[in-house]
Amino acid sequence: MTPTGVRRPIKVGLLVQLTGVYAALGQEHVRATTLLVESRGGQLGSFPIELLVEDEGQSVDDGLNKALKLVQRDRVDLLAGILKSTVLYAVRDLVHEAGVPLIGTTAGPHRLIFDPQLKSPFIWRTSYANGQLNYPMGDYAYSTLGYRRVAVLATDHAGGREHASGFINRFRELGGEIVGEIYVPLDTVDFAPYLQQVSGFGADAVWAWFAGADALRFVTQWEDFGLKGQVPLIGSGWLTDEPVLPEQGEAAEGIITSFHYSPYVQTVEMQNFVSRFRQRYGVFPGVTAYNGYIFARVLEEAFTKLPGDFSREAFLAALGSLDFEGPTGRYRIDPETQGPVLTVFIRRVDRVQQEFGNVVLASFPDVPDRVARPGS
Repeated sequence: MTPTGVRRPIKVGLLVQLTGVYAALGQEHVRATTLLVESRGGQLGSFPIELLVEDEGQSVDDGLNKALKLVQRDRVDLLAGILKSTVLYAVRDLVHEAGVPLIGTTAGPHRLIFDPQLKSPFIWRTSYANGQLNYPMGDYAYSTLGYRRVAVLATDHAGGREHASGFINRFRELGGEIVGEIYVPLDTVDFAPYLQQVSGFGADAVWAWFAGADALRFVTQWEDFGLKGQVPLIGSGWLTDEPVLPEQGEAAEGIITSFHYSPYVQTVEMQNFVSRFRQRYGVFPGVTAYNGYIFARVLEEAFTKLPGDFSREAFLAALGSLDFEGPTGRYRIDPETQGPVLTVFIRRVDRVQQEFGNVVLASFPDVPDRVARPGS
């Protein structure tokens, strides 16, 4: 520690998607994380932050190679980010064997949380477990919207299937019926072959999980195919995330989703974040921007708890004791599952002052990631 009380710089490796179908999401993450660090004068707590950003790339090998670079060549103090669950699975052994803390800021694959053979004391999450965000929608769809028969469409990868499982498990627990499941390849251009099957299900509604460019194409083609107004569309908040919502436009109006974020959450901290982001970049922050923001806030809170210079052991202990008031209310991390207990919001796309926004309809506080446990 220096005589002024400022500690040595902490090297944070940020591995995010900067190319491909999810490229806009990674860019948002970097912007929001950087924005908060800059607003704190380049440090979090009393630690200067050196942010090293790498592209997660298009394949699992791309992501693993960049993680290797950050850990072995750049010698980061901690690794963070990762959008795709498959990449998070791939880097598990690297960080576990190196003993480098990894904070998953977006992906939340179930096996790394609940499988004792894969769980690592070095892997934590500031985001969610994949099914955690969609479990409350099972309640809302059944009890508030009155649906009894729902069809499911999602991207055919670990993340898409696990997000869907949260909704499916809760909806079935309450007595609802899943009348069909369709899993679609990533980066699908033409959804027509899948949309053709929807009418045949006789569903009260369709629940969907798509993100990035896939979400944009799915929602616009849903309207083009004549399903808007015929079958209610509900789903994960990724479906109408802020980066794609302006292009979706009227096609997205009325879609109800569940998420741990909305720019319309009326807390001082959230509105300050949204205002600063819009002032700098001219757009509403989406969920990966929020994920980047809350990640930096978690670092700030954890670093503030450290009694002296940074050590991995002290940092991990601080993560496990976090409990603070954040932009969506109380934010805390379960030391056993190593992930957050969240408020999950039910949102609907409405017109707000000549633009479309995900307006909050209801909230489910204190949703643990344990609800995403397979078979729960």
